[in-house]
Amino acid sequence: MTPGQLRTLAAVAQAGSVVGAAEALHVSQPAVSASMAALAREVGTP
Repeated sequence: MTPGQLRTLAAVAQAGSVVGAAEALHVSQPAVSASMAALAREVGTP
């Protein structure tokens, strides 16, 4: 689990969506999705 993944998770929770998180973080939606997928694999939950 990286600090970037935690920031992304917090942004998704705050924005309520991957698209909103991507806009808030100034990254692409696929980048947010990839970060969340990697985090889910690490902790073993979808």
